[in-house]
Amino acid sequence: MPSNSFLALGLLEEYSLKLRKPEEQQLKTAIQRVMVIFKSNLFEALLGKSHF
Repeated sequence: MPSNSFLALGLLEEYSLKLRKPEEQQLKTAIQRVMVIFKSNLFEALLGKSHF
């Protein structure tokens, strides 16, 4: 069963693909930054999913 963070990442990716208008680019950039954080080892370690 996928974790909540994995599901959130998938939803963020789907939503960011829909952002195409020039006025949405700042939001798209912010979402992409959050996605990078969700994919990081540190974030997973903070969630207790990974060990260093």
